Amino acid sequence: MGRRLIEVYPARALVLGGATMLALFGVVAFIFRRVDVANDQLSVVGGFFAYGFIAFAALVGLLAWRGKDVRDAHTVADRFLADHATVGRTIGKPVDVRLRPARTARSANGARLTIPAEVGGPLAEGTAEAIVEREGEQWRVVGGDLEVDDHHFALVAD
Repeated sequence: MGRRLIEVYPARALVLGGATMLALFGVVAFIFRRVDVANDQLSVVGGFFAYGFIAFAALVGLLAWRGKDVRDAHTVADRFLADHATVGRTIGKPVDVRLRPARTARSANGARLTIPAEVGGPLAEGTAEAIVEREGEQWRVVGGDLEVDDHHFALVAD
């Protein structure tokens, strides 16, 4: 859940992280005031929280940057499943695609992801998989499968 929040919503993760750090610092400052600790020591603690937030922001940026590649693959798979003619005929239009986390494998020319999904429409619901492969900087769909009511359909990429 936390990693997905960072990969999909990095700005939201930064705001929540900053709010958490500020709240923790507020609690520590309140305790320090109650036990009559000097301001010099409180400023050191504030510095630790500031550096902690900077480290957290760097981590969020790194994970968001790394997660962009997977989001691109999910976007290609979502478009493939939603627009495929066989899925449209079997499930009905509009197709609602709910993607699941991808399974990674290596191919001859780079990464290959199998992205499972639940698909639904006005006529039926089922499960699907889109197989996407990295070609240079782009993801392309290699193929996929659709299963609806114990019927199996092979989805061929254009």
